[in-house]
Amino acid sequence: MCCDEKMEILSTKNPSEVSDDIIIDYKITGGYNENVVEVFWKIRNEAICVEWIYLRTFTGGQLKYVTNPKKTSFVFALADEDAYVYCDEDPCLECTFRCKRGFEIYAYIKDKAIVKIPLERMHANWQS
Repeated sequence: MCCDEKMEILSTKNPSEVSDDIIIDYKITGGYNENVVEVFWKIRNEAICVEWIYLRTFTGGQLKYVTNPKKTSFVFALADEDAYVYCDEDPCLECTFRCKRGFEIYAYIKDKAIVKIPLERMHANWQS
């Protein structure tokens, strides 16, 4: 209950389910114990807006509110166990180690959905 009204549970959506309205992606930058996750988005449907972005990590999470509608990215700095990686490549090679596996990005699209993006992509970008 909130404000004497029953609250509704919002289910999460995959990025593909909202791709007509918005594209949300990420990249990991930095190596060893100094790295960040940059989350960026491109709005395709001007009727929607991103209200907040949350990065869930091994040790907790970080929440950032979009207060400027022209903003299209956030940088989440990592520390402690969250920052640990197996290599010193910058940007991240998204290799088989997948150091950030288990991390999840949640993006709230106002009055529409919560989009869930797991950081488990494996892409050999150094070979392309």
